[in-house]
Amino acid sequence: MRAVDLGEKPRTLALRAIGAAVVVTLYIVLFAGLHALPRHDAFAFMLVLAASWYVLKPLDARPAFVVLAVICVALSCGAVTHLWSTGHEGRSAILLGIYPYSDSGQFYSDTQRLLAGLPFEMASRRPLHAALTTALLHVTGNDLRIVLMTYAVAMGFGTAFAASEARRFGGASAGFVVFLLGAFFQRRFAGFVATEALGYPLAALAFGLLLRAAGENRQRARITNFVAGVLALSLALLARAGPMLVVPAVLVWGTLQARALRGRAVLASAGLGGAALAYGMNRWIASHTSSGGAWADLPPILYGALHRDDFTRMFVDHPEVLSLPPSARFSVMMDIVGRAALADPSSVLKAAFASVGCWLALPHGLFSYVWNNPDDHVLEDGALLQRLVHEVGYAGPVMHWARTLGLYSVVNALTMGACAAVVVVAFVVGLVRLVKMRRAPIASLVLFVMAGLLVSLPFTPPWITEACQSQAAILPFVAVVVGFAFQRRAVTMVVAPSPSPEGSSRAPVIVLATAVLLGGAGIALVVARPERYPLEACSSERFVGRADPSTRLVVAEHGEGASMDTVARNVAFLRKHNASYVQAIEAEVRAGRALALVYDACAGTARLAVTDPDVLPAGDATVRAFTYRPTADPMVVTVSSSGPVR
Repeated sequence: MRAVDLGEKPRTLALRAIGAAVVVTLYIVLFAGLHALPRHDAFAFMLVLAASWYVLKPLDARPAFVVLAVICVALSCGAVTHLWSTGHEGRSAILLGIYPYSDSGQFYSDTQRLLAGLPFEMASRRPLHAALTTALLHVTGNDLRIVLMTYAVAMGFGTAFAASEARRFGGASAGFVVFLLGAFFQRRFAGFVATEALGYPLAALAFGLLLRAAGENRQRARITNFVAGVLALSLALLARAGPMLVVPAVLVWGTLQARALRGRAVLASAGLGGAALAYGMNRWIASHTSSGGAWADLPPILYGALHRDDFTRMFVDHPEVLSLPPSARFSVMMDIVGRAALADPSSVLKAAFASVGCWLALPHGLFSYVWNNPDDHVLEDGALLQRLVHEVGYAGPVMHWARTLGLYSVVNALTMGACAAVVVVAFVVGLVRLVKMRRAPIASLVLFVMAGLLVSLPFTPPWITEACQSQAAILPFVAVVVGFAFQRRAVTMVVAPSPSPEGSSRAPVIVLATAVLLGGAGIALVVARPERYPLEACSSERFVGRADPSTRLVVAEHGEGASMDTVARNVAFLRKHNASYVQAIEAEVRAGRALALVYDACAGTARLAVTDPDVLPAGDATVRAFTYRPTADPMVVTVSSSGPVR
């Protein structure tokens, strides 16, 4: 692809940039403003992405990145706006678009605990994301909406940077696929309290830095980008645990890039330093925020992998584990895993091969990078499907889907499924092409990352952890492999230095260093200066705490957003997660009532408060005493009155 100098045809190139912005703006208006398109739209979404990329194709790297960043950030923030304005996402455990539940709810609760000087509980397993989220909440006055939008902006910039670097080093096709899969990913997790929201931007930064290290001819710049890339990649995998063996694979690749023994020693030491810095930071954060139990979810996953079953198999076969204190469970469970592997050594190989095969074949494997369609719930009734096939034939389920959710939903599902299938096939084709180009530094880098991924798959089998989530930290690398399947000609994958190479190469490193320093300082400030609550005011009917005004909603009877209509849609999916939570919502939430997230300092947990609007004043974030009544679920309380603590 020939880059066009911006000075040659400034008017034409400016019109292209404006055109791309107009296309995306129209889509966001239809999507987030008018709600004419579903959140998981694929048909119109892919057309908009393709049109935007085509319009930007002739632009030089820097102006293309600027416009692409605006597009990606707008799409990511548009997804959050759609979530908040409709109040419904699909299968995810969230109520009215803002109240998290399940793991997300516990992660949010842990941020409130840390603000009050208490250690994490659920977030002890992966403290980096929760600690940074706590720091952001502290800076923003405990405003969850601002924090969620901040992560959405970060994901948008991450997608733009990864796509720009893939375009620069791998060609237009590779760049577009990174843009496409990145846009699907950020839309999926934007607006949620999720570790993916931090892991993915760090992964995108690591991807670009490592590509620069591979394509760089100057030794000093190569080492700088390599160290920064390893640091970002390690932080990404610590924020969102996944294929951890990718980091050793990248370290080996970096070491082999130098021919002389001294050069290899320098690169190896530099890379190890970057990884050690990341793990040291995470260890420091864990020591000041966690209550133990780090990596506590790994043994059940390994045990489930050995038996080709779910992670809950550990607790079915060994219920005694649950009676142990959380800090003692890890060693006991790892001993159980070790004994199971020794009892049947063939199960280790079977688990490894099954993990790779399922990653390529199952819907929760590579297919999930694109496929995430909650509309398929219309086909969950097995008896109904059999009857439809018997009466109408194989077209029966499709006709039922169209009658229930409309023709566009069917077209959208077919588009999304076809795209996901193409991604799986193209990955294999792209991998073969990269093997043929393995002598090129960038091709060898991607191949080493893929080797680390494949070896790591038994630790995150697709039938237990969905690939799109567990592989957030290496998604751009997988996407670029898919992109090379569509490359019409081989590329050199070595880019000549730009007119101002130093400034160009240093910018991402400076961004990473600034983020690490500011994030670390913010976390340290939260740990050093926790908020103290007057716990002597606690009683069996009263707790002390504060509400997050940004989450306060007053429920209407009908309409989109905060309404009983939306609550009915939410609980239809939430019912599968926890019956008591749904029971509490159905019993307490009704039109005219106000809802908000409230931290209960007496119990050390966040709750969803349901009350009358005048009991929970809008914009009030002061410490108050809440008189409450418990409900069917401990996460939900009915508040009858609130006032200043006396």
